[in-house]
Amino acid sequence: MSVEYKQTSGEALFSGTFAGALTPFSSQPFFNSKIEQQTNGGSLIEAFKKLTLEKKIYNGVMINSGVNAAVYGAQYFCYKKILKIIGGENPSKKQEVIASLWSAFFTFLPCNATEMVIIRKGLMIDEFKILNRAKPTYLQVILDIYRNQGLKGFAKGWKFMFLRELVFVPTFCIGGPWIANIILNFIHNKPISDLIGGSLAGASGSSVSHFADTNQTRLKKDQQVTRVPKELFQGVGTRCFYVGMELSLFTMINRIIKDFQKQLHK
Repeated sequence: MSVEYKQTSGEALFSGTFAGALTPFSSQPFFNSKIEQQTNGGSLIEAFKKLTLEKKIYNGVMINSGVNAAVYGAQYFCYKKILKIIGGENPSKKQEVIASLWSAFFTFLPCNATEMVIIRKGLMIDEFKILNRAKPTYLQVILDIYRNQGLKGFAKGWKFMFLRELVFVPTFCIGGPWIANIILNFIHNKPISDLIGGSLAGASGSSVSHFADTNQTRLKKDQQVTRVPKELFQGVGTRCFYVGMELSLFTMINRIIKDFQKQLHK
């Protein structure tokens, strides 16, 4: 007899918020190293060492924690609520896809603005160091973006961010529970099956959507660039879009582990 567990929208809100808030405290080094690789090149170890020496390895951890808690909680909650509205108790796969796409639509702008602030803060730290000034605060970073580009500055790279979420969210929201329920029939342990299912779905989603993530990161780095330059392709071709992908996978799996730890303590 098959075993299937259906998470409620309340549980989705709690687990998404809890996992989103905790994840940056262990995954931020991976996240920042990924951005360093995507913008400046080099190997994984070189990026990690550079950020560690410059004391920027945990840059953005607090703002990421707060925004992740809100975004992931809202993302999971929206998915479950929309799914129940359009599909009832037994939604079809088509309805699951529609719900996940709407969930991605509701949450991609906060994700985009947060990453813009984190990337800009890293650049401003270097600028302030040259001028022998203290590290910029988040308020200074936000005001700098607004003064130079207005509100549009926080939306820079939004098309690629939207594409990233459009690919990742359905893969994660639909693939994770689907894989977990299959595994649950064999090991009869929900936290372990969720861990495996979420990790596999998250890794797949991150791999497929990483090219969009690289594009939106490069656009955010330079305030004057409005399109990804052709130079990006020269020398390495399309492989350039997958710079830092291994760090994205580490970050995603770390997020699943935090959700797994939360379930163990329920």
